Amino acid sequence: MPAFLVDTVQVDEEQVAAAASVLKSLSLVDVVKLAVLVIVLIVLVNLLSRLFTKLIQRSKLDPSAHSFLIATIKVILWFVAATIVAAGLGVDITSLIAVLSVAGLAVSLALQGALANLASGLVILTTKPFRVGDYVLIGGNEGFVREISMTYTRIVSWDARTIFVPNSTVTVSEVVNYSTDGMRRIDMNFSVGYDNDVETVKSSLIEAMNNIPQVRKDLEIFARVNAYEASSIQYQARCWCVGEDYWDVWFGLLEEAKKTFDRNGVTFSYDHLNVHMMKE
Repeated sequence: MPAFLVDTVQVDEEQVAAAASVLKSLSLVDVVKLAVLVIVLIVLVNLLSRLFTKLIQRSKLDPSAHSFLIATIKVILWFVAATIVAAGLGVDITSLIAVLSVAGLAVSLALQGALANLASGLVILTTKPFRVGDYVLIGGNEGFVREISMTYTRIVSWDARTIFVPNSTVTVSEVVNYSTDGMRRIDMNFSVGYDNDVETVKSSLIEAMNNIPQVRKDLEIFARVNAYEASSIQYQARCWCVGEDYWDVWFGLLEEAKKTFDRNGVTFSYDHLNVHMMKE
């Protein structure tokens, strides 16, 4: 504990000892009254907790924030109940609050990282850059959001890896949410030889995309020359699909492109070097 807190803690400990002496002086009637008060407060806290839980669950708040709000309300209710009990014992509440403040400061110094994640969790739940079920890219980690807790965001990748990303990392990283609009565009490049007819290559790519059931036919299907390279011409194929079908369309286009190229006589290119032999 920091040195500047030691004196304060010592003073508060003396006040706590004085409060303990009050307990020894309680009569049987006072003990009974205190027991009744505690029972009433326990019942009241439980009733209020259930009431707030139902109100929160029926609200339009993001489901990810429900557990945190419910836990926070319970902590506040129990704190108020403890304060009422302390007042019934004759304990100086201002001293109790001072003790809790010092203890809270010491805990906060020891848990800076956890508190940073907690604050970041509040930011995520408030700003809502993504929701549970969205497909996101966060700090190089890509996958479906399965849980947004107050300290970590749990992501499950396509290969079933579970990744726990600290919320403090989420708030300082670039977040790409592929599920915001529900649609994703596939951009794929193909390199073919210079001796292939341009229109034949373009029509083959369009045919390949039309052969994939998950491709949205009502949205633009695009195939054009993208670049002239050293040993090939690069073509880009673009199409749209529902976010959940992205990888099915990606791998499907790779397979269908090869089939349509073979049918239409289009040949892929590869890095090569032409050597011309000159006679003197």
